[in-house]
Amino acid sequence: MIVFILIVFILYNIKFKKNDFFNDSCNIENTLSIKGIFVILVFFAHISEYLILNQNIFDSSYFKLKQAMGQLIVVYFLFFSGYGLFYSIKKGGKKYVNNMMKNRILRTLIHFDFVILLYLIVQFLLNVRFPIRIIILSLIGWETIGNSNWYIFAIIYLFLSTYISFKISINYLKKNEFYGLLINTLFIFVYIVFMHLYKSTWWYDTVICYLLGMYYCSFKNKIDDIFKNNYYLLIILVFMGLVFVRHISNYYISFFLKEIFFITFILMISMKLRIKNKYLDFFGKNIFGMYILQRLPMLILSYYKIHEINFYLFLIVSFILTIALTVIVNKILNKIDSYIFI
Repeated sequence: MIVFILIVFILYNIKFKKNDFFNDSCNIENTLSIKGIFVILVFFAHISEYLILNQNIFDSSYFKLKQAMGQLIVVYFLFFSGYGLFYSIKKGGKKYVNNMMKNRILRTLIHFDFVILLYLIVQFLLNVRFPIRIIILSLIGWETIGNSNWYIFAIIYLFLSTYISFKISINYLKKNEFYGLLINTLFIFVYIVFMHLYKSTWWYDTVICYLLGMYYCSFKNKIDDIFKNNYYLLIILVFMGLVFVRHISNYYISFFLKEIFFITFILMISMKLRIKNKYLDFFGKNIFGMYILQRLPMLILSYYKIHEINFYLFLIVSFILTIALTVIVNKILNKIDSYIFI
């Protein structure tokens, strides 16, 4: 059932260029529907933690898909976060970088902490208590009070490292963006090493995609020319690479190569294929809300054992409530932004 619903979403209003390429495939409007697909996959991945679905052909297919993709469902978000931020820095220069602390980092943290407050209220009503230390650390995503946290912690660090890197580059290194990119590369590798010591692999094994997005933006024209001039050969090689890396025993090498092949595959497919519809666009525009709020209805419904009464009722109600919460919370956050970020 899950796979069937996702296929319907994807195939609605799809476009294909047979003898040409979409040259604006990385435009923010043209990435929304693909982001929407991955938002839905993240929702299914999280809700599957509560459910033991019926082993019909659709559900078993989803579990195989989930196992095959794993953390790959978030690499597209990280890649285009890096791509979009570097693009904005190239266009906005010093003024954009100077405003990053307020407009990117502080805004993300305030939005996240508002949602943490909602989780605290819900957990309190469900008679769940947390130590003060956990609550304080949850405000930056280092700990969790029932919410998803690692991605937010990573994205705040990545925004902060980018801000510091390009402040140094712009102010002290002849305003050269590439120097900022190199400094940021160092900061991100420091993050990977540090998180390897203190956290599980999913905290750091995908953040390299943020960096890949920045490098792709820097060399986009040259890379796109290579893709276009060798399109079908490269598609075949990339697909073979995705199959081959499964047999590499070292997890880190295997997953790193898998990320590169997967992102390349998505980029190249997007040059020929455009998935664009208003339903997926909604999810693509509301990544933060759909990601961070989805566990709230899951917590409440699982507290009342709805997932044990009817699996699909739990899934459908959770999905609808997540959408409703996203719309409501977005309006509240927009109001907060209007007072703080004038």
